[in-house]
Amino acid sequence: MPYLGGSGDRWECDRGYRKLDETCVAIRVPSHAHLVDGSYRPGWKCERGYNAINDACAPIKVPEHGYVADSSVEPGWSRDRGYQAVGRSCVAILVPPIGYLADSAYGSGWKCERGYEAMKDSCNHVNTPENAHLDYTGTDWDCNRPYRKQNGKCLLMNDQQ
Repeated sequence: MPYLGGSGDRWECDRGYRKLDETCVAIRVPSHAHLVDGSYRPGWKCERGYNAINDACAPIKVPEHGYVADSSVEPGWSRDRGYQAVGRSCVAILVPPIGYLADSAYGSGWKCERGYEAMKDSCNHVNTPENAHLDYTGTDWDCNRPYRKQNGKCLLMNDQQ
């Protein structure tokens, strides 16, 4: 029902109602939903495990190796650790030897141990030449000072090899 707002110069509707022209109409809350405050539409939100579709709340279809997540974001489910979301299913991440799972929204879902680099579906040892060390990423190498990288080797600045 309508009432005079706090400012005293406009009217507002009771909770569970919204303005429509010059009156207040009841908000129809579908099954598996609850009223929410705010002036945005529709005035209700689906319960956890349901997504709003038109004027109803439909159950979220969670695939095997998935779980219900924030239902305000499509598709409303996320994948278990060790799985990637592919379409509407969860597929196991195949981690190669000397690799480990790496949580990431993109990529292969795995990384190689330090001293190895990812090459297709495997981890290959990083071969460091003489006078070199692993770089900060651990997947490549840099030359020790005063050497410089040139043609896959570490050479002194005045060397011409």
